[in-house]
Amino acid sequence: MKKLGFLFVFMALAGLTFAQNAVVDQTNESGTSVQAAVTQTGTNTATVTQSSVLNVNNVNTISATVNQTNTPGGVANSVTINQSITDDDDSDGSILSADATQEGEDNSIRQTQENNGNDFLDRFVSRVFTASQTGNSNLIEQSSTDGDQGSVEFTATQVGDENTATQTTLMAGGSSYDGDQTPFATGVILQEGNLNQATQIMQSLDADGNIYQNGSSNTGTQFFGNLSKENYADIDQFGEANEAHQTFSSGNSTAISTLTAFQNGQGNQSEQTVTVGNDNTGYVEQTGNYGDAFQTFTGDDNNASVDQSGYMNVATQDLIGDMNNATIEQVGGSENSATQKMEGHNDNATIQQLNNFYGSYNTASQTFTSTSGDNTASILQNGLGGATPPNTATQYVEGTSNNLSITQTAESWYSDATQNVLGAESSNNTLTINQNWGDDNNALQTVSGSSNTVYGEQHGVWYGNGENLTQTITGDLNDISVIQYEDNDFASQTVTGNGNTLKTVQNGENASAVMLVIGDNNVASLEQNGSVASADIYQEGELNVVQGLSGAEFAIGNGTLDIDQFGTGNIVNIGQTAFGASATVNQSGAGNVATVNQY
Repeated sequence: MKKLGFLFVFMALAGLTFAQNAVVDQTNESGTSVQAAVTQTGTNTATVTQSSVLNVNNVNTISATVNQTNTPGGVANSVTINQSITDDDDSDGSILSADATQEGEDNSIRQTQENNGNDFLDRFVSRVFTASQTGNSNLIEQSSTDGDQGSVEFTATQVGDENTATQTTLMAGGSSYDGDQTPFATGVILQEGNLNQATQIMQSLDADGNIYQNGSSNTGTQFFGNLSKENYADIDQFGEANEAHQTFSSGNSTAISTLTAFQNGQGNQSEQTVTVGNDNTGYVEQTGNYGDAFQTFTGDDNNASVDQSGYMNVATQDLIGDMNNATIEQVGGSENSATQKMEGHNDNATIQQLNNFYGSYNTASQTFTSTSGDNTASILQNGLGGATPPNTATQYVEGTSNNLSITQTAESWYSDATQNVLGAESSNNTLTINQNWGDDNNALQTVSGSSNTVYGEQHGVWYGNGENLTQTITGDLNDISVIQYEDNDFASQTVTGNGNTLKTVQNGENASAVMLVIGDNNVASLEQNGSVASADIYQEGELNVVQGLSGAEFAIGNGTLDIDQFGTGNIVNIGQTAFGASATVNQSGAGNVATVNQY
């Protein structure tokens, strides 16, 4: 009787092939399977409702297959498949399968599978969803709810424009997060065409979602979370003006997710957000011009990366937490912008802007707002420059034991580099600026704090306009250095505090230096090895020293030196080895000593 019942249903469906409406309602019995097959041509509606009861391990299969073809000029078709498990026994569940295919426009497919939502059942349920549409303005909705152990598999394919596909899995069980209930969900959406929208909402413990879109002005959205354990979300888009939005949020601090987005074309946008969780990875790759990439992560030990190739791209990263890593790489273009903002300690931020043509310029910015410190920030700008506005790199940090570096190289003309360390608790930080082989470069280093190391180095071009480097330090026991290698360079050091060490080395012609020091026990050292150099040194305080880098071996070739000291116990010890050199020393106070040797 059971087999005859099944054949009767199937035959009845076959008789409804050309009907306007097909309605099927099936419930299996113990140890049996039910199947529904509907084929329709024209303007049709198909509704299939199936239930599984009294399940036996690996026996029950519930499946529904609907095929619809819309004739030209016909009204929209619709398919609704509802499948459910109603058994309360503690046994394995059914294998549920829903399959629908449509051709035409303004069609809809809705597939739903669910069980009774009992969180304490320990059974395996396999759920399979398949939907395919060809045409424009079509809709696919696939949903699985209340899954215990088992798996969910979504597949949706759409060819045409202005289509919408949504896949949703909601997990009610597994709240104990004990590993006994770990439903695994996979979802794939493939869309070919323009103005399409794809959405995946995955809230199982383990989920794997993929969206593939080929065309322009498409949108892909993924949300993974709830009590998630390990997830993988990927969006691939080929075309122009596409958008990718990915969000991960978990109630488990040990949850792990991987978010990846690949976009090829012009004017694409990618957004990745981790609202809570540790050890997550986000990666965005954009090939083309006018791209935007945004990554916002909250948690520890996260990794965020953006790779962009092209012109006028924008990358922004905002990470809150400790031991996070942020990387932005922009290559092969100009007018790109990279911004990183970090809050936490032991964080690592890297920006690389690599270009190989004349006239390129980019901007890079890094900000660390936590006072805890131990962070590392580095910027590398590599290009031929030669244009205004210049390459621009900016770093701002608070806290202790941070390491900042900016490198602008490969004929990066008209480059600007700025480093700022501010805050009363800022100490033991290391700042480095290296501008290599350029002209008209500018560097600015500003530090407020103690026991910091500040270093600036500039390599210009022969007979160029010169480089400019300015250091402003407020605090005690800081070590400040400048070294410049080519002609017409200018260095300025302004220090307020005690026990600081200043050093300026200039190796080109027509170099000039200014050293302004206010405080006690400061040491200022100057070496100028080119001709027609000049220097002005002003010290105010007690027990300050102006000296050569190696005792009396102090050389100012055919240049001028002006030194002013105000206070007591100050020392000047200089030497000049050039024709026509001049030195002027003014000391005001008691116990001061001045020694000038001219060779």
